[in-house]
Amino acid sequence: MANTPEARMPEPRQQSGLQGALKARRDDFTRAGIILMLSEEEAEAMNLIELQKLSSAELRDMYNKLADRQVKRFADRVEAEKRTAQQLRDAGQWEGAMPDGKQKAAATKSGSNKTVSAPAKAGKGAKSAGKATPAPKAAGKPEKVKSAGAKAPRQPVAGRGAPRTNPSYRVIKTDAKMNSGSARTKVFLFVQEKGKGKNGIDRESIENHFVDDETVNVKSSLDYLVKVEILELVEA
Repeated sequence: MANTPEARMPEPRQQSGLQGALKARRDDFTRAGIILMLSEEEAEAMNLIELQKLSSAELRDMYNKLADRQVKRFADRVEAEKRTAQQLRDAGQWEGAMPDGKQKAAATKSGSNKTVSAPAKAGKGAKSAGKATPAPKAAGKPEKVKSAGAKAPRQPVAGRGAPRTNPSYRVIKTDAKMNSGSARTKVFLFVQEKGKGKNGIDRESIENHFVDDETVNVKSSLDYLVKVEILELVEA
């Protein structure tokens, strides 16, 4: 048996040169593949979907293979598809509808996101068909129904163990001019009557007195009367 010479890998420098040559001829190989695909012996009719799968460079090479006048590039993708399809049809290698620039099969492939158009807004002067039915609320606690003009009754202020301080007030300006019937006047007159001693009267007692009077905001009235020095806080 004759000795068979062992196969040797190219030297690193030679291998690098071979890779460079292959890369340099890459376009030639692509063009040759397209020519083989469209050779007279194995020619198959192409349709729109297959055409749109080709890259722009492949469309250009296919067109130049079929056309008498070569082009370097097309103005846009639509023109490339139209002109290439026309050349294929003239060569008897096209089937189905021709591209008209409206198809989006290449841009919208299987599995791509679909654009959902927003609902059109009603124009001015258009009459609405009716009020939209509100979505049902989730089951849970029953919704509290507020009666018109009615407010929840105030609760008496807790005495012992109240989390807030309970200061006392007394009148220091008895000749103050007050608006008759105002909330501040009501608070002033009550403090003047019930807080005559040196200890005055505490806030809880004042609030409990006006608990059923919805027109009186005790805290706001007391703060204002102290601010304008009609009442004063009694030190403990």
